[in-house]
This record gives sequence, structure tokens and C-alpha cells, in this order.
Amino acid sequence: MFFRGALTASLATAAAAQIQGFNYGATNEDGSCRTYDDFLGYFQTAKSLAGAPGFASARLYTSIQCGTVNDPISAYQAAIDTDTSILVGLWASAGRGVYENELNALLRAAEQLGTAFTDRVVGISVGSEDLYRSSPDGVAANAGVGATGAEIEGYIGWLRDWVRGTALEGKPVGHVDTWTAWVRAENAGVAASVDWLGHNSFPYFESTKPNAIEQAAENFWSAVGNTESVAGGKPVYVTETGWPHIGPQQGAAVASVDNARTYWSQVGCALFGQRNVWWYTLLDANTAQTDISNSTPRPVQHNLDLKQSTTREARKIVMEVVAAGVAWALNKAPSSQKVLTRLGLSFLATQTAVPWSDLSAQLSPQASIVLPEEPSFAGHVSRWREWHAPDVGAVVNVFTESDVQATIRFANERGLPFLARSGGHGATESLHAAKDVVVVDLRGRNEVRVNADGRTATIGGGANVKKVVNELWSAGKQTVTGICECVGISAPALGGGHGWLQGQYGLASDQVISARVVLPDGEAVTASEESNSDLFWALQGAGHNFGIVTEWQYRVYDVKNSEWSFEILIYLGDELEKVLELTNQMMKTQPAEVIHWMYFVNIPEIDPQRPVIWYAIIHDGPLDKTRDYAQPLHDIPHVTSETGSAPMPDLADKTFMGTESIGCAKGYTGLRYPIGLKTYDLPATRKVFDDIADMSNRMPEFAGSFFLLEGYSTHGVKARSDKDSAFPHRGDEILVTSYVMYKPNASLDAIAQEHGEKLRGHLLEASGDPERLRAYVNYAHGVESLETVYGWEEWRLERLRELKGKWDPQNRMRFYNPIV
Repeated sequence: MFFRGALTASLATAAAAQIQGFNYGATNEDGSCRTYDDFLGYFQTAKSLAGAPGFASARLYTSIQCGTVNDPISAYQAAIDTDTSILVGLWASAGRGVYENELNALLRAAEQLGTAFTDRVVGISVGSEDLYRSSPDGVAANAGVGATGAEIEGYIGWLRDWVRGTALEGKPVGHVDTWTAWVRAENAGVAASVDWLGHNSFPYFESTKPNAIEQAAENFWSAVGNTESVAGGKPVYVTETGWPHIGPQQGAAVASVDNARTYWSQVGCALFGQRNVWWYTLLDANTAQTDISNSTPRPVQHNLDLKQSTTREARKIVMEVVAAGVAWALNKAPSSQKVLTRLGLSFLATQTAVPWSDLSAQLSPQASIVLPEEPSFAGHVSRWREWHAPDVGAVVNVFTESDVQATIRFANERGLPFLARSGGHGATESLHAAKDVVVVDLRGRNEVRVNADGRTATIGGGANVKKVVNELWSAGKQTVTGICECVGISAPALGGGHGWLQGQYGLASDQVISARVVLPDGEAVTASEESNSDLFWALQGAGHNFGIVTEWQYRVYDVKNSEWSFEILIYLGDELEKVLELTNQMMKTQPAEVIHWMYFVNIPEIDPQRPVIWYAIIHDGPLDKTRDYAQPLHDIPHVTSETGSAPMPDLADKTFMGTESIGCAKGYTGLRYPIGLKTYDLPATRKVFDDIADMSNRMPEFAGSFFLLEGYSTHGVKARSDKDSAFPHRGDEILVTSYVMYKPNASLDAIAQEHGEKLRGHLLEASGDPERLRAYVNYAHGVESLETVYGWEEWRLERLRELKGKWDPQNRMRFYNPIV
């Protein structure tokens, strides 16, 4: 088997899991400009420090090469040549003209150096301690020229506008300052507009309180806590900290090599590997190092308040980290358990000692283990939506049922949480509670085989919808699956599963004859109507809570029509009420073979101000009958119409649910707010439509959002009793979901959530039962009540809780819309 990497217990090695590096100024100590050769030497030195590996990142204060107007700083090329990552800095305290030069230098670097540069950019800092210098504290300390919160907010918006459409778009944007500046009320807008907050603090200079080396760690973490208190859950990077080994005494703080070592071991070693950190510094620089193109001396670029010392020597405090001192500090560092406990991350201490080779020895030859430090790890954990995604500590790619069993037992023995993956499309907020999980990746178990009886198929638990649909179709068979091609077959079935064929045959979960399930304790069982029937009942609608399905026995059906037919019409928003009123009438007599599929979506080429109504009639039948059924829709004024036919596997692309369509597109934050309805309420849906239009116009970041209205036939669904399975929503006629889509931007998250809830609220209020929302579990946002997701009947929840206690008494399957 291929064992993909290993974790060691060494904190120094564990540090590679997060970014760590040093700060680098633009000039040397004597005021001369640093060149490419200077930066090259510094970056090489940082990466080769004896006993301190992993210092492979550089935080810069400016993007402009010293001595030029707007040439890119030579540190960028040096970073490429040494494979050093870069925290870009844009100086923001010298006025708009200089800031524009910073932007020009950055964009020129992206254009000239290409992805070799942009791939190494881990973030962009708009300014450094500008807020502190402009604050009363900074003014009193004569800290120099700064910038206000409003100015920094404007600069951040300017940056985002300029990088839009470039390879730098989407890079996390932040600002660096002191905690005393971050907590000021007038700077709240800056915290809201960034993706991360940079924290600078030097306990050595906090001479207004006890600040001897014995209090240094406590003072540092107290300062970090103050910054985190206004971060709103956003990452806080430690962008400057350190302790000098030469310099005047500050209060009780003494600059010495021993104290520098102590600070490194107590603070540095608790930081490295646990959060992004740039130490101050590898080599001292001139404190007037921002004396660049406009010949305006810029102020000191750190918060070293030297007002108590007036001599030039006092201002030349050296924060140089000596390699030997670094090695000493690492060797004398506290145990990993103590360090991680101090950070409130004691659960990671177990991981540092996880003997992954023991698991490797138990797995099949095809299986593999992928750990965070490996280059391929990001691809293995990439999901449709990264917002509130699980925090993954390891991925185990399984190929056999025994692989799954071994992985679960291994995790349980070491107290590690685990989570199954079949498609990576799960997007419930509850997944955010999964910390340091072992992902059991089932995508290697993707076989699809029609059985000899011709009426059933064996389907691997990791097969995706596209593979299942295509392979069955090639064999002349079809069955009910989810619509979106990139979704795993298992997730829809475990939650019910809506699809094109449900009007004829019922839900996806209704097609299950039996399932092989690895229980949360590692035991493998078969669940069917004859064997473990109570577990079988729970799997059909609440299955994410009970185990990992490795294989399905599934009902399949002969293909009736080699081509499905469709009519697609696009209407302007003015026709909304007519369209929905007619739809309500048509759905009263909707044939089992027909689906009404609609979007409210922005198509500016048709209407630049409002969404349009994209409406498809999809029919498992001949084209002439589809035309006859859809004819009343043609009587309503429309912009375009299209009539055609296609094999059923092609319908996903036609309805924007193919692997290359928005339904599978990665790189967006997609928030979903589903609701089950009996019929369309015209005034309520008009409110939804108008709110979408208003939001798209006011905030173009949300213009890629859409509203999906799934109007399947429900004949097959209602053919089964609602007591036959855990799926609770068989009485619904329509499934409606808002998709609030935007590029990842933490400052928009609260707005997006409020918008999505508001849209759903309009429909709920008019539903006839506003106290009882019904939300499809596979679309649920993750904040809905248990009754909303799993049913309002008291007996249903009681039974689910009882079965949860029987089949998962330790509540190990608890991350996907959990029952308990």
C-alpha cells in the first residue's frame, strides 16, 4: 500500500502545518536599499536555521522596491527563487498617491512574475499599525503619521477592486495593528472589512504594568485575546512579536540572550504550527526603512515605543534571532501537551503522536493516508463550499469495507473524530463543528454494476451521481438519484433524495433494497427490511447519523425513452404572477413523468436590473406530448423559448447541475435556505423576487445568487406511507431553495445569512403553517430545529433518538445535521 506521509511528535516539525516566517524591511540597517541578493540571502538563511525548520515565509511592509516609484520589490523574485511564501504589505500612511503606487507595484509583480509569484502570496496586508499611529496613544508617543479607520477601509475596497479578475483575487486581505488600536470603536469597520486581523505585540515595551520576562507570556496572550475579542471569529495572525537581546531596560523587562530564548520557547513555540506567525525579526533593519519613492521618511514600522529612551543607540534595538538560540529554545521548549493546552488546543496533542503507520499496516494495498503537510492534501479536502467546512486532520482513502472498519476503530481507539465523504458537496453549517477529523474518503468505492436479475444494481458508497447515471444508462437502466452530478450517490439517499424519476418510482431512498453499513464502533452489518430493519428505517431520511454506507443494493428500471424532451422558456419578472398561477394549476394534474424546474437568476443580457424566470418543462416522454403539455406557458409573453430532446444523463448540464456548471462550481460561498411548500403563494414569491433584485443591485457581490424552484411530480413519493421511512416530508409538492452565492468574503457572511433567512421567511409566513418550517436535510443551512429537518411528529423524533442510542450510543456520527 502507499502510505502518504507521517506525523511526528516534534513540535518543530508540527510547525509546518501553519505559516511561519520573519518580517523583512525594504532597507538595511545603514539606510541603504535592500536588493535581490540581500533578500535571497535572508530567505535562504531563514529556511536553513539549525534546529528551526519551517521558516519559509516573508512578511513585507511595502510592495515597492526601495529607490523607485512603483517597481515591484525585489523580494518577490527572491521569494520565488527560494520557494518562500509572501505576506504582501502595502504601505498605507503616506497618502493616496503613494498607496496607488503600492497597488501598481503589486499588479505589475503579478503581471510580470505570473503564478510563480501569485501562488506564493498567502495574504495581503493593507497597512501596518496605521490605526495605532493615528490614535491618541500613537500621537502622544509621537509615533508618526498614520491613517484613520475610514481611510484603511477605503484602501481595502480599492485593493479588492483593482485585483478583481486577476490571479490575486480571492487572496485573504487583512490589516496589521496593535490590540490597542483594534479594540477602539472607530476601527470596527476595518475589522469587519478584512478577512484576517494582524496582531503586533511586544510585552518587552509594556512598561506601564509588570513586564519582566516572567510575565511576558501572560501579557502576550492577554493582548492576543483582546484582538480576538473584536475579530468576530476571523483568523488572527501574529504578525510581529519578539524579545530583544540588546537594548535598554523597559520597566522590569531586560534585553538579554537568555530572555530572548525564554520568550521564544514560551511564546514562539506555542505559536508555531498553531497559527500563522511572522517573528520580529531575522535581521534588524533601518527603522526609517520606508524612505522610498516620494522621499518622505516614513515612521517606524513596528510598535516599539521608545519614548522613554532618546539616544540613537536605544532606538537601534536588535531583534535578531541567532540560529543557535533558536535551536536551544526548541530543545528546551515545553512539552507539546503543555503548549497545546495553553492554546486551548489540547486535542491536537493527541494528533502529534498518532502512529499513522499502525493504521497503514491494516489497510488494503490501494488505500492511502494523506496528511496536512503533503502537497496533495488541499486537493483531497477541497469541497463545493469552504465556508464552515470541516477542519481535517487526515484523509484516509479507502477501497474496501475492511479499510473503513480499520479506520474507524483506529480513530476510536485514539479519541479522534471521523467523518465520511463521498462527494464533498455537503454544506451544512453543522460540519463546522468537526475539528481535526479523520475523513473516511469513500470515492475509491465507486463501482456500479447491474446485477444478473436486471432489476437491481450494486453501487459503491463512494460513487457519484454522474457515474451512476451514465453507467446505468449505458446498460439500458435508470434509477432515482440526486440531480447534481458531482454529489455522491450516498448523501442524497441517506437524506431522502429528490430526482427526475421520483414521480414514477419514489425518492432515491425508496430505491434501496439493502445497505452494507459500517457502524460507528467499526462493526459492519447489513440493513434491510429483513435484517436490522430499524436501522434500515433510520437510514432512509436520517442516515447521516447512523453509520457509513460502503455498498448499496439498489432498484433499477429499464430505460423507457432513449431521449427525454424539454421546453425551456425565459420570462421577465413582470410575468411572475401569471407564470406561478399557471404553474399551480398545471401541477394539480402533473403527470408522473413531468418536472417543472425553475430559477430566478440574473442574466444581465436580458434584464440588467432584475432577475429573469428560467423555466423548464422536463419530460420522460416524446417531444410532441411535451409541446402539448407546455403550450399554456407559451401563451404568457416570454423572451426566448427552446424545444429539444436529450438522453437523461445530459439533463444535468441542461439544468446547470453538471460537473462544469454552477451546481458543482467551487470557489464560492454558497448558503442554502430550503423550504418545502404545497403550492406557490404569489405575493410571497413576489417579495422574494423583488428582494433578490434589490440585493443584486445594492450589492453586486451577490449577483451570482439564484433561487431554485424544484417542482417534481410526487406520485411515486406519495405511493409510500410517511411511516415507512425516516424521511418526513412526503406531503410537500415543491422544494424551494435560495442559493446565496458570492466569492469568499467574511465581511459579507452576516449580510448573506440575513438575506437568505429573509427570503425563506417570506414563503414560510405565507405557507399556512408559519410555525412549522419544513427543510430538506440535504439542503439545510444547519441552524434549523430538529423538527424542521426530521419531522414535526413527536413519535418520529422519539424513534430517531431511541435508534441513535441503540446504534451510536457514543454519538460519533454527529457532524451532519445531528439528531443529538
